[in-house]
Amino acid sequence: MFDFGKANDDQRLAIESADGPVLITAGPGTGKTYTLVRRAIFLIQERGVQPEQILMATFTEKAAKELVTRITNELAERGIIANINEMYIGTFHSLCLRIIKEHLEYTRLKKNYRVLDQFDQSYTVFQNINKFRNIPDIGTILSKGAWRQAGEICGFVNNLAEELTESEELKADLDPMIAALGGILEVYREILSENNFMDFSAIQTEAYWLMKNNPSILTEIQNKIRYVMIDEYQDTNYIQEQIVFLLGGSHENICVVGDDDQGLYRFRWKGFRYDKTIVPYAKSTLRSPAVLKLASRDDLDEWCKKILVFIRKLMDSGKLNDYNQIAFLFNSVKHERVTRLAHYLEDNGVNVYSPRSDMFFQRDEIRLMIGCLMLMFPKYIVDLEEEEFQFLQPEHYQYYRGCVMASNAYLMAEKC
Repeated sequence: MFDFGKANDDQRLAIESADGPVLITAGPGTGKTYTLVRRAIFLIQERGVQPEQILMATFTEKAAKELVTRITNELAERGIIANINEMYIGTFHSLCLRIIKEHLEYTRLKKNYRVLDQFDQSYTVFQNINKFRNIPDIGTILSKGAWRQAGEICGFVNNLAEELTESEELKADLDPMIAALGGILEVYREILSENNFMDFSAIQTEAYWLMKNNPSILTEIQNKIRYVMIDEYQDTNYIQEQIVFLLGGSHENICVVGDDDQGLYRFRWKGFRYDKTIVPYAKSTLRSPAVLKLASRDDLDEWCKKILVFIRKLMDSGKLNDYNQIAFLFNSVKHERVTRLAHYLEDNGVNVYSPRSDMFFQRDEIRLMIGCLMLMFPKYIVDLEEEEFQFLQPEHYQYYRGCVMASNAYLMAEKC
């Protein structure tokens, strides 16, 4: 008799529904990770499915590691011996990269290929910017400045890759701007092929065409991966969905978990939603109502102080035990109020993580490090003062000058 643990009736139904397509609508706090783990255990324990026959896709590496840990612990508690390392658990990108590595000879890639990160991608385009500038009507869609153009080009090609767009179709369009996009895509892909590069968005594209263009390989993968489970399905894009359908094959053992009310890309749903009553998986033991705090925007200092006091009260009450349990939601993380709050909290011992605010480069230790490095090469400082670096924007010159001045002041103070 399978041990369902604390699963409720709906969760039991989701766990037992092993064959064919399954849609699980689950909001935050309803135990969806618990259900996915139990479903994987059910397949292994009750259906005799091997771990390598299961694929579980998440949207973060952290979530993937949590699944691995919980499945491993659950199997150990049940005394089941299984090699979880063979199970396909990870983000879409990591899973696609694994498929590519296992069938590299069927792709355009050669051994020792290189995967470009965001900076590498922009810099590669920047190095080849003249190839893009020769595209007809390119000026209609790009700004001025080589580095800024490189960033815009990367944005275009990444978005086009997600939609499986072909350059020839774009180039044939009567709209000059659309045709120019086709030219960008064509030149960019030629650069990748010539240098044996693959960018982050191309990982999914390469995996898709690998399976699509090689029916024997697709059949082999489908025969190996018999059960597909996708977490946060509401956030999948077009190419990810097509990959899921390819993996599902004729058996269609596809289980997706999502909540259309949480969709990051809700425009894709076109107003469609499921009516639902969300019941928490575990009820809160807190006696107080939901935590919510409003403050006036008239006095920034007072506003920041009230937020700090509020956070410390939460910590002292035991309702929070880690600052990572707090999230701030703003329209823009670069707004003056937001950066002011972040600096205030950090000055008072509350570290802030805001990946898109550029706060990393505003930290004193980073500015000092950059400034010290620049002081080692006086010629570059002279070129900086004379604004000889054509790829820099005015704000970049101001930032680097500030780094040098801060380092000079720090070194002088140390000497004294």
